[in-house]
Amino acid sequence: MTTISSKQTSFVANIVSSLVDKAIDTALAPLQGDVKTQKKEKSERKDRSERKEKSEKKAKSHPASDAAFETRLAEAIKLHNDGVAGNQNAVQQANRVLAQLRKDYPGHPIADAFHGSVMALIARDESNPIERLQLARGGLKLLDGAVAADPQDRTIRMLRGNVAYQLPETFFHRTETAIEDYLVLINGELRNPGSLEKETYAKLVYELGDAFHRINRQQEAKLCWRRLVQEKDSKYSRLAMQRLGLKADSAGQETNGESDLSELTADKTLGLYDWLGALVCIAGVSIVLWMNQRK
Repeated sequence: MTTISSKQTSFVANIVSSLVDKAIDTALAPLQGDVKTQKKEKSERKDRSERKEKSEKKAKSHPASDAAFETRLAEAIKLHNDGVAGNQNAVQQANRVLAQLRKDYPGHPIADAFHGSVMALIARDESNPIERLQLARGGLKLLDGAVAADPQDRTIRMLRGNVAYQLPETFFHRTETAIEDYLVLINGELRNPGSLEKETYAKLVYELGDAFHRINRQQEAKLCWRRLVQEKDSKYSRLAMQRLGLKADSAGQETNGESDLSELTADKTLGLYDWLGALVCIAGVSIVLWMNQRK
């Protein structure tokens, strides 16, 4: 019979203890990481809130400065819009104006958002692919920060949604960002009808369907386009019919329709709220949770 010495026993005990400690550390590592992440996110939210509060106090105490900010921002917005229309010189001017504006008036998410959109426009006009990629990422960073600082601002959502929608999914993977922003904007229109121009609303619904189609969520895409077909006298309604493979008869009614959504669209009086409710249900739990967080 082999006898185990005290030294051997102690050696085995040390190994077992070391393995147990390592197993515990491994098991707790994700939890510790979650705690650190939560603390970091809480700290970032607190910092954003404090910056916004300071900015609001500064604006109230310096109305003249606030008016100057609005005047300069309006100038930058005009240049931005000219850039969207294709004016490359206006894009460069907008970049300089917004860079200086953000330096003079830090802590304004709307200025950050427009600057982010301008950077995306610069990327659009850039011929060097590496520079284009870096500019687009820089613009997205500003836009993401602006949304985080003021998630209810519809202009900021519109700017980020437009940029995210235009970027190729293969390289940026931001189509879901566009979907998020477009749903916020459409939801705002449903809660306050008339807050968006009719053509702007139709464009959002069409592009939302295209965004769903892009990430292979065909049921949601068809639901968007089917809802849009009911909006007459719109180029986006005609585009939606083409995407659905529909043809208009002499009375302007669609024919050769698909049957998988017939139950949802059979009632032509389907309300906008009903449509959004159906879309959210189909879109999945993630969108439902996301919408609830912002109520």
